[in-house]
Amino acid sequence: MKSMEEYKQSKDELILSWIAYDKEEKNRGRDWFWAVGIIAISLATAMIIYNNIVLAIFILIATGVLILFVMKKPELTTYGFSEKGFVQGNTLYPFQNIHSFAIDHSEKRPQLLLHLDRAIMPIMTIPFSDDVDPDEIQDALRTVLPEENISEPKLHKILEKLGF
Repeated sequence: MKSMEEYKQSKDELILSWIAYDKEEKNRGRDWFWAVGIIAISLATAMIIYNNIVLAIFILIATGVLILFVMKKPELTTYGFSEKGFVQGNTLYPFQNIHSFAIDHSEKRPQLLLHLDRAIMPIMTIPFSDDVDPDEIQDALRTVLPEENISEPKLHKILEKLGF
């Protein structure tokens, strides 16, 4: 992956681009935060009972980080395609690092799925804004990438249902 500076130096312009929020904003009530806190404290207490203090501390720190991450507001991000690859914000993903793509119409709003050449989280989910025509993106991508039947990772769907 290239930084935006390296990308800008290549003087490669975006062929297709759109601006969308990087994640969907969820309204979590106090009950959600209480439930997460109670679960974390219960797990940490169980680890202390089993004399695993390090894991108990890790659970509490991880819960704190999770809550901070969840409280972060969605940000507007620029997405697009250039001659060299896919651009997300300040990051260029070269086409040679992208195996395939799919347009997922199963959600309430269509989204782009990219299968990347990486071991952890190989499927990247990219939201479309309301003014983007998914068919236009699909037609443009078919010229440079193979289209495959990719689905959103199950863990991602489970975490969404749990409010993350």
